[in-house]
Amino acid sequence: MKKIGILGGSFNPIHKGHIDLAMYALNTFKFDEVMLIPAKIPPHKSADNLVSESHRLKMCQLATENLPIKVSDIELKMEGASYSYRTLEKLKLEHPDWDLWLICGTDMFMSLLNWRYPERIFKSASIAGVRRQGDEFDDYDDMSKMKSKLEENGAKVEIGQADILEISSTYIRECVKNYIPLENYVDKNVIDYIYKNKLYR
Repeated sequence: MKKIGILGGSFNPIHKGHIDLAMYALNTFKFDEVMLIPAKIPPHKSADNLVSESHRLKMCQLATENLPIKVSDIELKMEGASYSYRTLEKLKLEHPDWDLWLICGTDMFMSLLNWRYPERIFKSASIAGVRRQGDEFDDYDDMSKMKSKLEENGAKVEIGQADILEISSTYIRECVKNYIPLENYVDKNVIDYIYKNKLYR
């Protein structure tokens, strides 16, 4: 059975923080593979400044082309909002031999019980929570306590703590608007793609 890490998001745009999180999870939780899944319609984020599905998919592909990370368009092909329980159930149905793990940064991890049908998420996938340095929840005990709550609700959970870049896509978009160099935050191929296609202006 293949152990697959799933990292979803709007990736608007994808940046080195996303990549560092995926690589940390791949190595720490011993995944056979990590799969990035761009959301069609992020249910908890504003659609303002959300570039097209094709642009976000292409940027994910460019950022990962030399890495052991795959990109899936499964949510882009589904109708309606991109809820994790739907995606995970579809993946489990299509790949019953996969051991699915949902990768969550701190904010996502701490709010999991408020997601749409968390019990269905827990039936389809285990949870890999990663606290990043500088996250809002500074005390690692916060995640340990949430781990216990999630397990009480039927989840299988592992957690880790990573020293990785804490950056947001919102900040990247502001950098593009204001002509601030992106080299420290975004893959060069993605930077070239953003400027070539005049994104986030």
